[in-house]
Amino acid sequence: MATRESPAPASIPVTYSMRGDRHTVNLTADAQPFGLERVIDTNRSYLFFPGIEADCGTEPLDPNDFERSSIAKKFAAYAAVAEQRIYRSHFGFPNFLVPIIAATQTRMQSMMRLLDKMTDGRGSKMFLFKTFPAFTSPEKPPEPSGHMLTEPWRRAGFDPFYFTK
Repeated sequence: MATRESPAPASIPVTYSMRGDRHTVNLTADAQPFGLERVIDTNRSYLFFPGIEADCGTEPLDPNDFERSSIAKKFAAYAAVAEQRIYRSHFGFPNFLVPIIAATQTRMQSMMRLLDKMTDGRGSKMFLFKTFPAFTSPEKPPEPSGHMLTEPWRRAGFDPFYFTK
């Protein structure tokens, strides 16, 4: 109930450590939190997301200036949300996946390598990666087809994730 009544209910307050320093932030995705119901072979399950992280390449991956927003900081903060199970206390979600959409394959692969490096090669099941051209890109976006849900999402260190399996 406290989350619903807060001025920014989609923002997740989290404290995390990075490079030996502790940081406290209100972590907010680029889209609103949501859930999906899926039925596979008559088995019903639910997946929950803090929102979508839409990366257009404007944030550095891992800058030396820690005051600047970065992909590394987001990874560290989301990992702390999962580790501390804040998604349960803040949203009431029983599970937690973070979809990240990059504008290019190169950018997506760079983010996945960074995540692999940050986890000492363990990767992460909760971060889901996919590409979709930015509005300003010369690349034409695919026709609407539901492909964001029917095609696999990549994960660092793990097999692809399928919403349909």
